Amino acid sequence: QYLDDSQKRANSNVPSRESQDKESWQAKVFTGTTRNKLRAYSASAAKTPPEIRITARNKNNVQSKERAYIMKNLVRASYLSSSNPETDIFFDAWDCAVNGTVVKYDGYLHSVEKVKIITDYNPITGEVSFEEKEVVTADAPYEEFVPLTRFFIRSAYIRNIQDQPAIMTITYMERSAFDKEFGNFKNAEHVPDVGGLTAGNNDLFFGDRWQDRSKKEDRIEVIKYYSKTKDIFRIIANGVLLLDAPLLLGRRKKWYPFASAIFEPFANFSLFWGNSLPNILMYHQDSENAIWNSSLDKTSRTLETPMLVGIENKDALDLEDEYVTGDTKIYVSNVD
Repeated sequence: QYLDDSQKRANSNVPSRESQDKESWQAKVFTGTTRNKLRAYSASAAKTPPEIRITARNKNNVQSKERAYIMKNLVRASYLSSSNPETDIFFDAWDCAVNGTVVKYDGYLHSVEKVKIITDYNPITGEVSFEEKEVVTADAPYEEFVPLTRFFIRSAYIRNIQDQPAIMTITYMERSAFDKEFGNFKNAEHVPDVGGLTAGNNDLFFGDRWQDRSKKEDRIEVIKYYSKTKDIFRIIANGVLLLDAPLLLGRRKKWYPFASAIFEPFANFSLFWGNSLPNILMYHQDSENAIWNSSLDKTSRTLETPMLVGIENKDALDLEDEYVTGDTKIYVSNVD
C-alpha cells in the first residue's frame, strides 16, 4: 500500500470526487510539484555519474593499486559496452526516489540459441535464403531492476542487504520464457501448468498455494531462495525443485547477487526500506492542492449569481439544473 500510494503521488494521480466527499462542480486538481521535484532530482543525479572506486588486495592481504585499477576499468567497460551510464543512473534514481528503495540483481547472462542466419535476400522478388545455426546470443554481465513487491527479506531491521540471513524473489514467466531459461535444468520437464493439474496433484505440487497466484494457465511461478546462514541457493518452479545448491558467488565469503540503496532513512528506526520522496513531500503537496482547489472553487462560485430563497420555498426550489446550481441558493427567513 505504501508503494502504491507513493507511485500514485509521483504520477499526480487525482482521487475521485466521491473519495474526497466533493460535489460534481468542485475542482479536483493534483499539481505536478512532486513530479517536478522528482524529475529535477533524478536529472541532477544522472548529470555527473559518480566515480567508480574499488579497493583491491593481493594474496598477502595488502592493498594493490594495480588490481584496483584493472577492476575499475573492467567495471567501467561493462557499463559502457551494455548501456548508457547516465541513463542507468537516471532510472535508478527515479525508482529509488519514487519507492524509497531500489534493488538491483547482478548476474552473468550466457545463452545459446538456434537462430536463422540470412544468407541471401532478393529485394525485388522478396525471396529469402537462410540457414539455422546454434550460436551464443549472450555472454556478458548484466543487471536488472527487482520489483519490491517480488523481493522478500528475512529481517526488516537489517539495512545492509548482504547481512540478511535469507532472501527470496518471485518471478512470473510464460512457458516459452521459462523453457528458454530453465529448459535444460533437471526436473524442468516435470514443472506443471496450472490448467493441467488435477485435484490430487494440487497437494503434491503445493497447488493450493501457488495456483491462487498464477492465474494464467501457462504462467509459471519461479521462486529463488538464497540463504547465507545455511549456504543454500534453491530454484522452485510451480512447486517443483529445479536446483538445490550452495550459494554461487564467493569462495570463502559468500555473497548475494543483489545490491540495494535507499532514498532517505526513516527517523524512528533502522529499516531495510527507505522513505520515498512523494511521502516526504506529502504535506506540502496536499497543502498546495488544497489552495489550488479552494481557489478554483471560489472562482467557480463567483461565476454564478446568488439567489435568495425564502425558507418556506426551500422544498420547491431545492433542485439543480444548468441554470441554477445548488450552491447559488441562499436560504433566508425573509427575502426582503
